Amino acid sequence: MNDVVRTPFAAVGDDPVSIRSGDREFLGWKRVEVTRGIGKAASAFAVEMSREPGLPRSGSGRTLRLGDVVEVRIGDDLVLTGRVERSRPSRSPETRNRVVQGRSLTGVLVDSSAAVSTPGKYNGVTVGHLARLLAKPFGIDVIVPAAVGEALPSFDIEQGETVHAAIERAARNRGMELTDDPHGRLVLIRPGAASVSAPVLEHLDGPDGAPHPENNVQESDGEYSLDGRFGTIEVRAQHDPDAYQNILQAAQVSATAKDPMITWPKHLIVVPDVQMTQADAVTRAEYEVTRRAGEGFVYSPMLGGWRREPGGALWEINRLHRCRDVVQ
Repeated sequence: MNDVVRTPFAAVGDDPVSIRSGDREFLGWKRVEVTRGIGKAASAFAVEMSREPGLPRSGSGRTLRLGDVVEVRIGDDLVLTGRVERSRPSRSPETRNRVVQGRSLTGVLVDSSAAVSTPGKYNGVTVGHLARLLAKPFGIDVIVPAAVGEALPSFDIEQGETVHAAIERAARNRGMELTDDPHGRLVLIRPGAASVSAPVLEHLDGPDGAPHPENNVQESDGEYSLDGRFGTIEVRAQHDPDAYQNILQAAQVSATAKDPMITWPKHLIVVPDVQMTQADAVTRAEYEVTRRAGEGFVYSPMLGGWRREPGGALWEINRLHRCRDVVQ
């Protein structure tokens, strides 16, 4: 780096959070927040500084500017590549503060309408191929590490529909979700596809009732809800008839999945906006039950650091971890 800019809050330790923009590196934040998640196509960051990093009274332009492409790193690990989208300065006689916020490069797909002709119709494309076609005009690469299933017989994009909304709609019908990676690429994932990872998340009481000294969870809370869950979810779809089918058979594609938690009559019918085979309908029904069950059981631990263990890998999304907690 040709230019390292520090604030009075410069981090101490092996994992300082730095923001790099061109030949400038900014260190030392009063507060740092990085948000990633399954279903979030664009990660976000927010940093607060007590004053403009390195900015003398006369001004030198050495600051994060709106539109700057930045890399956010924890220690040496890249966690986000994006743009600065918002800056909120404030001042008083004693202090000068600034909050800088931004999103992954994939944020352009969340905001922008799909660049398609009229009508925007695609036939016989997989979800991965469709995502690449729609993201290409915006310079965003697409990573598809999971199997995407059969091609979509047909898919219509509504005029004005955003790229993210269109891809998410297609992915949902194949049991997939969208996220991004540290390089600002769009990623199609299958939730929970990874095996269980170490370490176990533990928030237990010791013999004297105080927190156990070996806990890696410092604080935790949970929320359990039946909102949006149904005893049975039925997917009703259509599919163009094959050579050996008649129109009535093709129009009767349906599948049902059950949620064992809901033991009383509570039924939902989902009508997808794309054609489906019988196997597609089964996948969508099971996806709906699993996703709704997951959203109804939320466990939120506060951990002691960015990494799963000292000197190890960062905590990552779409990883399964066993949890041991006495929360009631």
